[in-house]
Amino acid sequence: MSKKPVSHTLDALPPLTVAQKQHLEDLAALPDHTGDMPELIVAQLSEMKPAALYRPFKKQITARVDADVLAWLKSQGKGYQSRMNAILRREMLAARTEVLDVVSGPLPHKTASHRLSSAENGTGVQVGGEAGNKFAGQKDKDVSGALILISASPLQHPALLQYLQKRKIDTDIVSKYLSQIEYKPPQSAKNCFALGYPAGDGFEARSAHFKGFVGIGKDVTFHKCTNQTKLVIFEGFMDFLSYLTMKNLTEPDGDALVLNSTALKTRALPYLENPQYQEIQLFLGNDEPGNICAAYFLDTAKTANITDMRSHYPKHNDLNEWHCDRNQ
Repeated sequence: MSKKPVSHTLDALPPLTVAQKQHLEDLAALPDHTGDMPELIVAQLSEMKPAALYRPFKKQITARVDADVLAWLKSQGKGYQSRMNAILRREMLAARTEVLDVVSGPLPHKTASHRLSSAENGTGVQVGGEAGNKFAGQKDKDVSGALILISASPLQHPALLQYLQKRKIDTDIVSKYLSQIEYKPPQSAKNCFALGYPAGDGFEARSAHFKGFVGIGKDVTFHKCTNQTKLVIFEGFMDFLSYLTMKNLTEPDGDALVLNSTALKTRALPYLENPQYQEIQLFLGNDEPGNICAAYFLDTAKTANITDMRSHYPKHNDLNEWHCDRNQ
């Protein structure tokens, strides 16, 4: 039997129960800084700006599209032109935001076409490689006005180690894969620090307050291991480190490829089509970019050895979230 809704007016509210009053008293007694999000410092507040309202204007064009594409767009109901625009906008934002939006000024003594060696990135991790070479006609990135990499050193800052522990990552294994990087926004005297994972000409950067890329060109990251017949693919390095932690490994049990962005999926294709791999496992996110990436690999790669591992964590956003939930 369903319950009927109950409504009250402001002048006729029911009295608070003893438990409710106690709860309010407990909340009032809490200190101002209670919570896991530290208070913003003066330097951070000074750099904050009001969000600009943005409503893109429309421009009428005449375009030719494949007949089957148009039929598919129309088959989903009214508004196929708006649907087409939404798809194009999503692809534009994925390419611009995930790959190009958060890049830094040139690394010291590096040109835009230079790729960090395993010795230079400080971790011994191979970045880019065969699948990471510059495509024909690809231009160097415009790096003006973005994050500037200052240094990369061994990981030791307590705040970064605490962040890894919060993500349930075994800190004993990370020194082989992560650096502590120092960077700063342009026109700012304050330097910031973060975890740095080598990803092409720069680092994927993470901390409790920042997620982005610091460098001049993002790429996939490849880890060569002793098992030459298995390839494990991860969307991000936190998933990769979660995998190692869950299996109590210091290195993966097969060759490993970290995409660093689903927008780089085409650069991963040569790895998937390497005939030496008899088993390929995908650990992607349970969201639209993850779905698109998985479908691309399953439909495009010339191999039948691919397994989508998301069936192990269907109710979680990604492998790391599932790992954290299991270890609460």
